Amino acid sequence: MSFYLFPLFLLSYPTIKLILDYRVKQGRIKINAVYRKLAALENQLTYSFDPFNRENYITQLNTMERTAMALRLPRELSGEYFMLRSSINYIRTCLLRGEPYIEQRHTSPRDQPDPTSLRV
Repeated sequence: MSFYLFPLFLLSYPTIKLILDYRVKQGRIKINAVYRKLAALENQLTYSFDPFNRENYITQLNTMERTAMALRLPRELSGEYFMLRSSINYIRTCLLRGEPYIEQRHTSPRDQPDPTSLRV
């Protein structure tokens, strides 16, 4: 009897594992799609930030967050899911503060004091 069940087990185990891995892979594809939209928005903010268009940027971030909240993912991807949500929140916080998207004045190295002259 076990002689007949052993080949069945050998064929069914990889099939079940493949089905479970398929769900995880599909979840990662969904998360990465939202990450691609987020990266495109961040590049847009970095290189062509318009302070008068801030409400449009916030609306885009809200849409991305709603999309992320609607995802149905396996428990294995909960860490990646919450990292995505925290990345969206970080960009929103930077956008509301204006940093790093508003050009700031940088000092040249000549304007800073020489560290060797500060010795006591």
